[in-house]
Amino acid sequence: MSYFLAGVPYILWDNIRRGSQISCPHIERSCTADYYADRKLGVSEIVATSAATIHLFAGNNIAPNGELTSRSPIIRLDANRVDPENRKFKHPDPLGWTFNNRAQILQALWRCARRCARHHGKAMEGQTNRIQGKRGDQTDQ
Repeated sequence: MSYFLAGVPYILWDNIRRGSQISCPHIERSCTADYYADRKLGVSEIVATSAATIHLFAGNNIAPNGELTSRSPIIRLDANRVDPENRKFKHPDPLGWTFNNRAQILQALWRCARRCARHHGKAMEGQTNRIQGKRGDQTDQ
């Protein structure tokens, strides 16, 4: 609730235990509601705020479970090697390149999100939308 009140654009749940199945009724509810209401910590008060914050989950071989299954695009990255931390990058300064190309990156992510949302609207309930990408592949295909 604190993150919603702060108006953060996303929450990154990182380093989730390998193979975990993610399911939480509070997160599930916030994924489909325009507003989220709950008790404000430390006081006896109910507050409502926008639930526009995006939840991102990062980990190895994790997957949504329960109600999150039909609300979650899955992105799998494969570096095609056992030591991905030692791979060579196309750009010598990946952070600098990302900063300098952020507008194009955000446009591509927006196209992916819109395509996933369109596909999701056509998908059968309970079906998971998957975007599979490998290093060097474009995800907007």
